[in-house]
Amino acid sequence: MAGRPASPQPLPALPRELVYPLREHARGGALSPAVQVGDTVPAGAVIAHGPAADLHVALAGRITTANPTEIRVAVAPADQPWPPPGRGPRPDAEILPDFPGFLARIGLLGMGGARFPAAVKVRASAGAKALVINGCECEPGITIDQAVLLNESALVALGARTTARALGVQRILLAVREDAGLVADLRRLYADVEVVPCGRQYPAGAEKLILRRLIGRMPPAGVLPFQLGYLIQNAVSLRTVGRAVQDGLPSIERPLTVAVPARGIHRDLIVPVGMAIGDLLAQLGCPPGPGDALVVGGLMMGAPATPETTLHKGTTSVLVVPAAGLRGRERSCVRCGACFDACPLGLHPILLTEALARPPWSAATRAQLAECFLCGCCDAVCPASIPLAQRLREGKNACA
Repeated sequence: MAGRPASPQPLPALPRELVYPLREHARGGALSPAVQVGDTVPAGAVIAHGPAADLHVALAGRITTANPTEIRVAVAPADQPWPPPGRGPRPDAEILPDFPGFLARIGLLGMGGARFPAAVKVRASAGAKALVINGCECEPGITIDQAVLLNESALVALGARTTARALGVQRILLAVREDAGLVADLRRLYADVEVVPCGRQYPAGAEKLILRRLIGRMPPAGVLPFQLGYLIQNAVSLRTVGRAVQDGLPSIERPLTVAVPARGIHRDLIVPVGMAIGDLLAQLGCPPGPGDALVVGGLMMGAPATPETTLHKGTTSVLVVPAAGLRGRERSCVRCGACFDACPLGLHPILLTEALARPPWSAATRAQLAECFLCGCCDAVCPASIPLAQRLREGKNACA
């Protein structure tokens, strides 16, 4: 496996504080604090309850802020191991009878970036005929899914087998980037799993495009994977399930990639959920300079960040790039059609964003907006530097 990503490494040191903005960490319903200021909490304790996923503290410490907006934890100064050791395996009786409830209790949100509550997704997928491990990592410069698949295969496989057992699924597939060496490595590691190459080009990891590869055609608009008999789960999400089953730990770890190309830094790490980006970069010796921009989640689908931005369960990466190279000055659309040609779903992004600027929105506009999965391909090819993905994201948020 020469040239492949190494196993994700722990942090050099622990942060002094963890911050959990509840709106940022909530998916599937509002979170309500389960702690009060002054409480002392152990690592892995529930600090907020939600209808679809609880929130747990990553490290032991003392609660300094607890309100409906935010929870802050001063990390205990005593030496704590990171990643935390296991507490022992969980029995089947705690996992299998109500598997969605188990996922809600461990706080699992989709760790491919979307953070959709796993409990809701799995409950909707009852009766699925196949489980698909999504390892089609294709964002430029991000390698954490590949690192986990190659180096923590036992945890990923355990999470996948547990999910399949709970749902009565007989078939497990692993969707990966089309690379002969990678596919051969994964077939050796996952001998009882069907490895399916799904192309090399971004955005191969989108669920709709994986489904197209599996069923031989683009799924109809508005159709979700479970409606076609598939449950698609990210590789890191399934690693988290494996960690919970084997070691009794909830979702408190975030495997991610940190990349600072200008300084030759590329690291795959396991960090505590709730840590500030600035703390992470300082520990690695690469704090952002005055001409740098911070991007979380990838250059294509990511979002701008600041050193105070905290790492949540969907943070796949932290990138430090020159701010001057991110986007040029916005100009008027030249009607070149490049965004239409680039869209993997055949949508017309510029016309859609123009329609979004003229409410009320028609049913057709809403339907197209629902189909868009914000891959950013339109943004990347626009010669007028129009922030198409940002405007489509704002439209989706307005519809939520």
